[in-house]
Amino acid sequence: MAKIRERSLGLGSQCAFTFLGTGAGEGVPIVGCDCDICYSVERSSFTERGWRTRSCALLDVGCKSILLDCGPDIRTQLLNVRTIRRLHSSLYSKTSPYSFSGQRESFSDTSNQEKESNGIETGAISEIFLPDEIDYVLLTHWNFDHVGGLIELNHTWRPDRLASKEKIELLLTEHAQQGYRSLEGSLFRTSAPDGTKRASEDVEDVFIYTVVEPYKCYKLFTEHIDERLAYSVEVIPIETYHTPDSVAFAIYITRYEDLGDETGDKNSNSLKESRKEIVYLTDSPYEMPEKTREIIKDSDLLIMDCTFYKNVEEKGFKYHMDTEDCIRLVRETNPKMAYVTHISHRNLEYDDLIDLFGDMRNLGVAYDGLRFELF
Repeated sequence: MAKIRERSLGLGSQCAFTFLGTGAGEGVPIVGCDCDICYSVERSSFTERGWRTRSCALLDVGCKSILLDCGPDIRTQLLNVRTIRRLHSSLYSKTSPYSFSGQRESFSDTSNQEKESNGIETGAISEIFLPDEIDYVLLTHWNFDHVGGLIELNHTWRPDRLASKEKIELLLTEHAQQGYRSLEGSLFRTSAPDGTKRASEDVEDVFIYTVVEPYKCYKLFTEHIDERLAYSVEVIPIETYHTPDSVAFAIYITRYEDLGDETGDKNSNSLKESRKEIVYLTDSPYEMPEKTREIIKDSDLLIMDCTFYKNVEEKGFKYHMDTEDCIRLVRETNPKMAYVTHISHRNLEYDDLIDLFGDMRNLGVAYDGLRFELF
């Protein structure tokens, strides 16, 4: 029987967050677009931070991995992580702009990447995440740029998943569930090439799913790293006003560490508990339910939609945020650190966004491949 590859826990990778993609629905640059942004980015190196694939993020906790949305670029995004693991870290300087260089940034530090790049150490090869498996996918809503990669995931791990009976668990809204079922033919391959119906054992789904309700808490797992260290992860879907039934996710990660006493007694009762709250708020307009805004307040890490530069409503795109909305939201909710993502070609380039946010030490600009430890 085929067996899913065992995953090892690399040093420094117990709990980390990675931006796999930070672009809006079309990505940046857009094929065939001759606007100033696309023209500039297309003629720059692939290693520059202006290149943006569709928004997607990866949270790895111990040997568990959680995808936040799953857009059509997921194959390229995961291959990038795998490829860079095979490269020697000495190829990249401490200030290298290359997205998947293994650099690690702490969201508790200053958000100005121009300053951060001078103090970031290049990560060792063992510290770079290798996504052999995805355990969970949190889907915010049923738009192609957020779900188009599900078929890719299905094809990538289908043989091993069916053999081992291990499933990828989707958390999605009722509206997204209806969209998911519409993909049945593509996901499950219910017909053979000659048009005949496949046997039932050949169309087993590699996914299982949980239909979530806003503001209800869902416990995903508890992961034991060793006899003295464990993590637990819970998520709460929170409503947004983007599309019907769209949600953001508040993710709560609790770290349990048995410090022992000074003599190293493993049986001593000295449990240290620490918690982080991550809010993944893409896609969303500035206007949102008050209950959602309350959950966002004072979070450890806020990741938010920043599709446009200015005047988003005047342009007829009232279901997203612009730079001014993001600045207002950060000032009102006071997260320890915030990053803007879902950035389109109707926004500024990376360096210009850094300058725009200026002295806001808790507001940064995400780029594809940005990764940092959470504890």
